[in-house]
Amino acid sequence: MDPIVETPPEEAVQKADAPILHSMKRDIISGAKTIVGSNDVPAEEAVLLAKMQEASLKKRKLSSLTILGVLIVLIGVGIFILPDKVFLRKDPGITVIKNKTQNFLSTDAEYSIDKPTESELETFKEKAFTGKVGISSIVIKNGGVSTEFKDLDPLVKSRLISNLIPLSIQNYLYGFFTNSKSVSSPYFIFEITDQYTAEALLLEQERILYTDIGNILLLPDNSGNELLQFEPYDSIRVPMRQLRNRTSETLIVYGFPTDSTVLFTTSIESYIALRNRMLLGY
Repeated sequence: MDPIVETPPEEAVQKADAPILHSMKRDIISGAKTIVGSNDVPAEEAVLLAKMQEASLKKRKLSSLTILGVLIVLIGVGIFILPDKVFLRKDPGITVIKNKTQNFLSTDAEYSIDKPTESELETFKEKAFTGKVGISSIVIKNGGVSTEFKDLDPLVKSRLISNLIPLSIQNYLYGFFTNSKSVSSPYFIFEITDQYTAEALLLEQERILYTDIGNILLLPDNSGNELLQFEPYDSIRVPMRQLRNRTSETLIVYGFPTDSTVLFTTSIESYIALRNRMLLGY
């Protein structure tokens, strides 16, 4: 009969722990040995070293995520607070200046754009500024110089411009009024020297207004609308004339918000808002 050999307590612990060390701690111990550059690393020290390394990695990972989160927040804030001109660079030829005051209308933003050619006009319409600000203006440039009223082709047909020569128009303003629902209405204002002469002349030109300023007011090509007639808008406080389609939708509104200006736009709301800004400053 073989003698019974008692296993020392230390070996019993090692043998009992061996499967765990082999299956769960093998990689940890191996990694720890690699870290210290020696194979002579006790299991307990290897586990402790591995835990310390793991905690350090977690801390660095958390720091990286924190930095990434801060960067995302800063980028998001920047998109909302940086000047529009930074983000309008994707539209070639367009720049913006905030809070610009023209000689007869204070606008919330002024956009500058190179005068579009006939072939670029449709693209220009698609880039209409909607949902940006309350009242914006657009300065048409030609070779870096503001385009005069008489040189507005092809935005306004030369027939209308030629017919308005007796008014000696010099200054004009073109832009968009955007309401609280982010719906924009184009407008077109020019200065006059004599309201009575301008009123009589425009009454004569009403039959061509839809066609001749249709581009600048972003109106669709529609030969049927060209045959419609303007009618007075029934308002004592804000006298104006309007052109409506066959379903009574307003197409063009025009009038004299001041004695020295004529205003064209595409909605009653836009006309009243622009008139109030011109008269009252808000």
